[in-house]
Parts: sequence; C-alpha cells; structure tokens
Amino acid sequence: MKSGFSLIELMISMVFLSVALLAILTVTSFSTREAMDTYYQFLAVSLAKEPIEVFKSFGYQFLNDYDKHPLKNYPIGPTVITYSDDSPGVYPLEATMFEREIIIGPESEEGKVKARKITVFVRPIPKSRVAAWFSRHNDVKLESLIVDGPK
Repeated sequence: MKSGFSLIELMISMVFLSVALLAILTVTSFSTREAMDTYYQFLAVSLAKEPIEVFKSFGYQFLNDYDKHPLKNYPIGPTVITYSDDSPGVYPLEATMFEREIIIGPESEEGKVKARKITVFVRPIPKSRVAAWFSRHNDVKLESLIVDGPK
C-alpha cells in the first residue's frame, strides 16, 4: 500500500485553497477601497467645517462686512485649495484635489434676530484621484447660521 495523496485529492484541495484566496483578496480590496473613501469623506467634511468655524469665531459683524476685509484663505465663490511649501502642515497634499465654494447668504431679520447663512460646498476636482475613490458622494455641503449676539 502506497502512502501519499492522489491527484484527485490534490486537485480538490487546490480548488478549496483558490476559493479561500479569492475571498481573502476580495475582502482586502473592498476594505482598502472603503478606507480610502472614508478618508477622503472625512477630509472633505473637515475642509467644509473650517471656514464655518473661522467665520463663527469672528462673529456676525465681521461677516456682515466681509466684502470690505476678506480673508485670503477663505474667498467667496469656488476656489481650488492650494498647497504651499512655505506653510507645510496646513493641509494634507490630498486637499489640493478638492474645490471649496463658500457662499454667504443675504442678511435676514427673522423677528428681532439678525443672521447670515453660510453654505460651504466641497467637491472633488473632476478626473482627480479623489474623484476616482469618492464613491458614496459627489460633494459635501455644510450650512450654518451666524447670529448677531446680544447688545
């Protein structure tokens, strides 16, 4: 009696190993794709929250006269976020693959409360690496009200 594996046993084990390897590679590919999508989604939300937080810290009066003294890093309208070697660490390099649009709404008086609405859109630049990975959403939109404080 000979010991060892027959050819059929080896072929069956190869099929099982191939199916297991294919499943592992599929899970790895899916998790990589989802991790990159989540990273870019988080970056887009952070880029949208930044001007809102800056405008909130300056307050309503500053925002009401924003066209007289605009901030260089937060222009009104669509702009591509830039990266500079002079100021490393401000944004990751991937932020340059996004476009941010800041819209300051008209002054509104609901009752006795004065407020201005800020809307920020962040979207990937078409045909960029981010646009390829960004599978769940085309853009991020955040809105906030800046209310005039008590006098």
